[in-house]
Amino acid sequence: MRATNVLRPLMLLLITLLAASLTTPAQGEEVTIAYSSPVSLSWAPLEIATLNGYYKDAGLQVKEVRMKGSPLAMAAVLAGNAQFGANSVPSTIQVFEKGEKPLNIALFQNTMTIEIVMSTEEAKERGITAASPLAARVAALKGLRVGISSRGGVPDLFVSYALGSQGLNPERDVTKVPLGTPEANIAALRRGDIKAFAHALPNTMVPVVEGFGATLISAPLGDLKALWPFDYGSLHTTVAYAKDHADITRKVAGAVRRANEFIKSHQVDELFPLFQKRFSKTPEKVLRLSVERIIAATSPDGKFSPEGMRNAAKFLLEGKKIKRMLTDEELQSLYSNDYL
Repeated sequence: MRATNVLRPLMLLLITLLAASLTTPAQGEEVTIAYSSPVSLSWAPLEIATLNGYYKDAGLQVKEVRMKGSPLAMAAVLAGNAQFGANSVPSTIQVFEKGEKPLNIALFQNTMTIEIVMSTEEAKERGITAASPLAARVAALKGLRVGISSRGGVPDLFVSYALGSQGLNPERDVTKVPLGTPEANIAALRRGDIKAFAHALPNTMVPVVEGFGATLISAPLGDLKALWPFDYGSLHTTVAYAKDHADITRKVAGAVRRANEFIKSHQVDELFPLFQKRFSKTPEKVLRLSVERIIAATSPDGKFSPEGMRNAAKFLLEGKKIKRMLTDEELQSLYSNDYL
């Protein structure tokens, strides 16, 4: 009897602990995503994946690290300090040329979300309007100080490509000013320290809505048509990490695919409240216009395409950011749709 009296509490304790282990959610697998800019709608699928709990559904605990520029975010992934990166296909092509082995695993947009905005005063002085031919709009940049986020980042490359496409020299015909954050670019344009800047949505919409800037060149609106389709914003890792951690890679990529599908199947009014949580400091009109363009630019299934990859490489080549055109075999080694 005494033994039974002793064992009964122990058995009850074991049963309680077992029940708790079955009902308490397991800690998710921890991964880090390094973003190449602090705030950008280029990362819309990642924002939705977080807000809608898609990572949690996949058993993941995701840490977001926001960095200033593509090179820093790329370096974090290549060094193993972050398992995944929110960056761009062009950035992965650049490091591939230098001997690294990045791997794009989920596509955010199949067109760029980059625009160049010029001060309204400068546009007026140069006689440029939205109806001006593309060649005239590009030529209007000659001799100006143009803000970018960082050297080697996609806004820098976009300026280079636009100039090169019209026969101008990207390094001699403009002065590029690396200013880091979008807020710094916006403030510099407002002060007149720069006359134009390149960045991603929604940042380019701020000066337009507030009246001190005008859209000069816009990929989302169809400028630079030779680059359509264009595999642009992407989630990437390394070939080695994807091979050694295929299950985690599949979970993260799958969460992004779900987010892409959600964005494409909803209207601006439905998406706006969600994005407003992540872009609380962005004026409502700016955000609504930006979300409208992002819906159109978002890839429906997160998959990369041979043509979209070739256009990304062409973009770099004509902007003089890579020395040669990559072969189709090399471009195919830079992405995989198998994890979606």
